[in-house]
Amino acid sequence: MTSTSPALTDAPAATLTSRMLPGMGALTVTAPAAPAGAAALGAAAGAAGALGAAGAAAATGAGKNIGFVFQFFNLVPELTAKENIFLPMMIDKVKVDEEYFDKLTEKLGISERLTHYPSQLSGGQQQRVAIARALIHKPKVLLCDEPTGNLDSQSGKEVLRLLRELQSEDGQTIIMVTHDGNIADQADRIVRIEDGQIKCV
Repeated sequence: MTSTSPALTDAPAATLTSRMLPGMGALTVTAPAAPAGAAALGAAAGAAGALGAAGAAAATGAGKNIGFVFQFFNLVPELTAKENIFLPMMIDKVKVDEEYFDKLTEKLGISERLTHYPSQLSGGQQQRVAIARALIHKPKVLLCDEPTGNLDSQSGKEVLRLLRELQSEDGQTIIMVTHDGNIADQADRIVRIEDGQIKCV
């Protein structure tokens, strides 16, 4: 990470935070609050892809190379935490890397909650399960739509810390949408988009 994010001075904005692929530096994109998170993520993905061949390569085979973390978790209520995490691999009929799974769930602090159903987990625990589900297939890019928006402040801080640690250890690109200026301030680099135009890099 070679650059420091400027503070956001205009309210409110959606911030897309990304540690780019090796050799590409770091990027954050901000857009007005009006677009839905999915639309903002789409804009960010396009911006990242435009930066070079490495970004374009990351967009190839999106199902395997991109993971998604949503604001409202989107866990399947009839499945346990472990089954929710395994779901992408089950759909793709791919064998789970059990060693990586154990490391991931231990890092996220949910290894003791894997037999629980979503209704038996706190909001922070549900989001950690969602993060594990997004990372289980080792994507190159992680898209996060307001991952702390449905959490209390302490759980939100913990989720951000875990995302940073996982990013540092495993090297995924992270693109995050948020309307929280404090989260934006943690970005490596910010690109502001207003009215469809890039205003600040």
